[in-house]
Amino acid sequence: MSSRFALLLCALGTFLLAPSAQAQYELKAGNFNGLYAPYTAAGAAATPYGPPVGSNQSALPATLLTNSRGMGQVGGSNSVIDFTPTDGTPGTIASAFSDRYPSTPDNSQVLGRSTIGGIFASGVPRYFMGETMSPPLVQADGVTTAPAGYWRTKPVEPGESINSTIPVPNYTVNVTSSGTTSKLVTVASITTGVVVGATLLGEPITAINGTTLTLAGNANRTLTASTAVTVTPALSYYYSPHAEKVFASQPGRVSITWVSLAATAGVYGVLTETFAVSSNTSAP
Repeated sequence: MSSRFALLLCALGTFLLAPSAQAQYELKAGNFNGLYAPYTAAGAAATPYGPPVGSNQSALPATLLTNSRGMGQVGGSNSVIDFTPTDGTPGTIASAFSDRYPSTPDNSQVLGRSTIGGIFASGVPRYFMGETMSPPLVQADGVTTAPAGYWRTKPVEPGESINSTIPVPNYTVNVTSSGTTSKLVTVASITTGVVVGATLLGEPITAINGTTLTLAGNANRTLTASTAVTVTPALSYYYSPHAEKVFASQPGRVSITWVSLAATAGVYGVLTETFAVSSNTSAP
């Protein structure tokens, strides 16, 4: 009987202590996201009865020449009711509000609305990282079902001319100095397309410091005079020529331009898809 009683006491103690142990939560408020775009002070002054007006500001926190862009507030926001918000004199708010919601001791401000979190993604990602990206199920018209072999397995390459147009353009930059024994390349100026990740002289650009570029490896050409050189933009996916498949290699917004394998009346079908890729993987 004593052992059974001890077991009952042990079970009772566990039951009584479990709620207090599980209730040890911590609540924090603040901006914990690197892609945060703050609310503007002008918007706050213009809307005293509601939250300030938010915007994806181009300068905060976007880093030039990268894919990091502001995405709106995600930390949280509070909105208070204040009948005299501009003259600096506390006003008394009716008890119908002050007794219903949290308020200051003098009832000059009442918490009318509090928001935590915000919109992070506008849709469900189509692929996980590392997954195979399949060609469209429809033809270039976006309606007719595409038969097997309609699309080329390799998407349109940068600079490739399709139907006398270049859907994915290359860029150029004037290189003034480069060598096959150095990763450093000097250019006349930073032109469109010269960004980290783009390919120049056979190697990806890893850093930009003024007019000096650092490549991932040694340049494939030695140049001593200003020469126009092609800059191949970085793609948001990877095409394997060995597997003849496209793989999701970068999370976020991805755009792929597909081209039909054969031409109809001398015209190739072209279709550009834009979708999201998750930063998670479907397998370890």
